[in-house]
Amino acid sequence: MLYRYSLSFLLILIPFVKSFSQETETLPIKIFESPHMIHGQSCEFLTKGVMDFRINHRFGEIKSGLYDFFGADKATTSLSLEYGFTNNLMLGLRRSSLNKTYELFGKYKLLQQNEGKQNTPLSVALYLNSSYMGAKWINPERDNLESSRYAYTTQLILARRFSDRISLQLLPTWVHRNLVRYKEQKNDLLALGMGGSIKLNYRFALTFEYYLVNHSQAKPSNVEFKNPLSVGLDIKTGAHVFQLFFSNSTQVAEKAFIGETTGDPFKGEIFFGFNISKAFSL
Repeated sequence: MLYRYSLSFLLILIPFVKSFSQETETLPIKIFESPHMIHGQSCEFLTKGVMDFRINHRFGEIKSGLYDFFGADKATTSLSLEYGFTNNLMLGLRRSSLNKTYELFGKYKLLQQNEGKQNTPLSVALYLNSSYMGAKWINPERDNLESSRYAYTTQLILARRFSDRISLQLLPTWVHRNLVRYKEQKNDLLALGMGGSIKLNYRFALTFEYYLVNHSQAKPSNVEFKNPLSVGLDIKTGAHVFQLFFSNSTQVAEKAFIGETTGDPFKGEIFFGFNISKAFSL
């Protein structure tokens, strides 16, 4: 159902996008260094024929101290492969150790910020994600439905580079869970993501990411969900992008880090992690 609405929205936008792309004498603007921010997506794409192998690594709580080696003993990882089928379309597969989650996702470029005769002020992209939780059921004796393992995320990415150093983006987000963990929760969840990058020089950039989540739609009595907040340092080394970051979430899948983050940064519930990206042409 969600994908049907998203496809209809895309079809409505295509004539609008084409009216901006007829002018050939334009200069496309690169807004971010990677198709990803920290946990979530950016407006950037892999070019046609390029594959990206990505490793996401999250440690446990830093405040756990020396006994857990400041969270290193409780690490979770995810591996993903992403491919640019065209300069405007990329698809990816990802598997995370947390909850044995599998994801299939795609991103389509609707608009590209550029300069020239046809000055386009921002980039726009549509992102769709379908996730499958492969972990064993907590209560296997119940009549658990296979469809309950699925969740879906739809995002519209609006981004702009304001100067040679500063880029920002907004991500209106809709998450649908076929099954929620607590009876007080609703299946649909709305959020507004925001992220940005401040380039320090050619190789280094500071990045941040924050999602304002409508927790009134997902507020069980015994768990307090938090808005995910992450701050990182991007290091560009040729075809690699190496990222170090701190966050109050250890999740990777959109449906999880947007709607299921419980870490409170004001109570020291902060996690360290890193992402490694290696792109190569096929």
